[in-house]
Amino acid sequence: MANLKTKLGKRIKQLRKAKGYTQETLAEKLDIATSSLGYLETGKYYPAPENAENIAAALGVEVHDLFYFKNVENKEELIQEIKNKVDFLKDDNEKLLILYNFLKVLL
Repeated sequence: MANLKTKLGKRIKQLRKAKGYTQETLAEKLDIATSSLGYLETGKYYPAPENAENIAAALGVEVHDLFYFKNVENKEELIQEIKNKVDFLKDDNEKLLILYNFLKVLL
């Protein structure tokens, strides 16, 4: 399974193109550098929760739409992958807090 950053980046790019925006146009709407958007779209960067909200708003979608990956078909595999990621973070309080805050925004 491709990693979440890569999937999210591809989804942002897909939504951007569906809107007819160039990277420059979306980056301007987000008040970020075009290179930063490029890093998001290639999965090198992961947006902070508040930035995910801004990206969704600029694209005219809900935050959860950024995480709608059509190629996810096996729910059990997806749930196990999420559990593995959370388990991996169990000893890192800072990252767990970030994840918690992100989920609060998302849900």
